[in-house]
Amino acid sequence: EPGPIRKARDGGQILGSARRIHGAHPRTFVGIGVVFIPISLVAGALQWVLFHLTGIEQFVALDGRGGPGTTFLALVIGAAAGVIAATAVTAAVCTALDQIGQGRRITALQAYALAARELKALSRATLLELLVLFVLAITVIGIPFAIWGFIRTSFFAQACVLERRTGRASLAARARLTRGRWWRTPGFPAPLHVIAILPRPTLRGFVLSSSCGSPSSSPSP
Repeated sequence: EPGPIRKARDGGQILGSARRIHGAHPRTFVGIGVVFIPISLVAGALQWVLFHLTGIEQFVALDGRGGPGTTFLALVIGAAAGVIAATAVTAAVCTALDQIGQGRRITALQAYALAARELKALSRATLLELLVLFVLAITVIGIPFAIWGFIRTSFFAQACVLERRTGRASLAARARLTRGRWWRTPGFPAPLHVIAILPRPTLRGFVLSSSCGSPSSSPSP
């Protein structure tokens, strides 16, 4: 059963309860998730500005559009945008679930407004996490540690919003919470990420094959 929301559940019960809660409040949760769209657009615009209107353009020209340095920069921008969007959405979802658990109805805008009260803590925790992940990632050898640390502190938004902890305290608190549960922590969202990522190369291949087969792309005699 979806209620009470704060209750220990196994994997199947978590997914089942989530489906029922979202099904009972579709507008709220769809509205909360829509924030990914503008953040993705901003990330794309930022990447274009960096690659075309700054000194990075010369580096990209030397490295090549598909070079490792250019690819790394694109991944950093995309990852940062993803972390920021995920933090915003997670904070709003936690706020919405907290209100629903108390028997109140809440809209997506109201959820973001309530979550914004902890904007300072959320911003500090997000920037600190991004900084640590970036430092580890640029060493290459530290990438596995970056992944481990990201998952270990992935619940910091909940600590900021629901427990009203500071940025650094929220990271430490969530690290303690996931201790001994590291594999369980990414286990539930992983299938959702796969579902979200798989259509991209499929769509890209469809577009490329369509363009290659179009009259305008055929070579001239």
